[in-house]
Amino acid sequence: YLLAGNLAYSCTPFVILISVLVCAFFPSSNNAALITIPQNETIPAVIIFGDSIMDPGNNNNIKTIAKGNFPPYGRDFMGGKPTGRFCNGKIPSDFIAETLGIKQLLPPYLGQNLQLQELRTGVSFASGANGYDPLTAELSLVLSLSDQLDLFKEYLKKIRTAMGENAAATILSKGVYILCTGSDDIANTFPIRKLHYDINSYTDLMASYASSFIQDLYGVGVRRLGVVGLPPIGCLPSQRTVNGGIGRECSESSNQGARLFNSKLSSLIASLSQKFPDAIIVYADIYNVLLSLIQNPQHYGFEVSNKGCCGTGNIEVAFLCNRFDDAHSCKDASKYCLFGNLAYSCSFVILCVVLVCSFPANNAARITIPNNETIPAVIVFGDSIMDPGNNNDIKTIVKCNFPPYGRDFMEEKPTGRFCNGKIPSDIFVESLGIKQLLPAYLDQDLQLQDLLTGVSFASGAAGYDPLTAKVASSIRYQFIHRFNGKLCFKFLRGFEVSTKGCCGTGNIE
Repeated sequence: YLLAGNLAYSCTPFVILISVLVCAFFPSSNNAALITIPQNETIPAVIIFGDSIMDPGNNNNIKTIAKGNFPPYGRDFMGGKPTGRFCNGKIPSDFIAETLGIKQLLPPYLGQNLQLQELRTGVSFASGANGYDPLTAELSLVLSLSDQLDLFKEYLKKIRTAMGENAAATILSKGVYILCTGSDDIANTFPIRKLHYDINSYTDLMASYASSFIQDLYGVGVRRLGVVGLPPIGCLPSQRTVNGGIGRECSESSNQGARLFNSKLSSLIASLSQKFPDAIIVYADIYNVLLSLIQNPQHYGFEVSNKGCCGTGNIEVAFLCNRFDDAHSCKDASKYCLFGNLAYSCSFVILCVVLVCSFPANNAARITIPNNETIPAVIVFGDSIMDPGNNNDIKTIVKCNFPPYGRDFMEEKPTGRFCNGKIPSDIFVESLGIKQLLPAYLDQDLQLQDLLTGVSFASGAAGYDPLTAKVASSIRYQFIHRFNGKLCFKFLRGFEVSTKGCCGTGNIE
């Protein structure tokens, strides 16, 4: 499932969360700026501000009903233990810290018995049910962004006292900072504010608060900040249930609000980047990637995207998702996009990382696509990782147009892709909104429209060295290098096997 609950990501795919966090500093083509970390430089700490998507348990220690420190939350976490994370397992901030090689879990700043080593490598100040609008936090009695900023200043005092001014300065200038909030503003607070604001003026208000907070962070000394845009809020189970009619469709009004705010946030980040040239401030757009996953869950290995895993899956979040719902909850959260009403499943979080990070983290250059410009086509060159079937039409034994290849593809049809389903080039063109699949140039049924929007020239077993394409033994190479990225992330996604492939014995096929 793409979602573990109504607002909780399920915890299987390594692809989603890393997209947001790593891409905040190594953004995709839609991002306004690129943060490049020198190869010989280590990142000292990760610091997070935000809401339930990033809260690892801060709400456990404040007086609020917005908590996730009881079953079935955490059922797929280490030891099946609920920690306060609004998820069945790890949350994006954990994946970010682990991906950057800092530590496996990012702890809550308000966590008990926090040691100096935890403080010096980063913490999360995020608080579930928070938003840019201070009223959002006030309604749920959680930490507002102002509260989180005060705690951050307290944190810096502790670092200075224990480690000195230089250590604090290093964390401020070289640490990775992530801001991820705003969903609750649109979903919960805007309906209350409607008497005084329409959606345009309310998103202006949100953007104003966002601007103030980001500038406050800069004033404290933060110099590397990634700001995550809003997801398609109208597709959350609760929004479907309340505003989606009898068919529980995505609420277009909520999605429109998210898109409107994202456009303002993106422009704000671009403006602040110019205002503070010594800082790197990045906007991470996750809306389209998540919408594609929610609309086409089966294309990404999920089964359910319109319900959460917890309870009925229609409304449960926080205290409504509890031990009494466990008997009615789904058995396998990895099949759901959401765990709870505001918690994406871990699998969903992981997959987004791959899709949002369309371009690698260590790009030497930045690709910026103007907002008013569309991408006409995608052209791909390469080997089996990107070959959608060109080898079907050449004389080679390096082919995959037979079962079990394609068994999870549309109609379980082998197409020549060296994979059980879609390959990266397919996911890439879909995330860009061009088309669902990138066809092989040598495909016999290629139409003009296919040519106009892009094709792949990739050929399984190709390489930079011309000899590679000629060597017959390269067939083993291409099998090994088929899309095994999914398996390699077992420790984050909730996979069981990463040392073998799925086909045959898994050792050589």
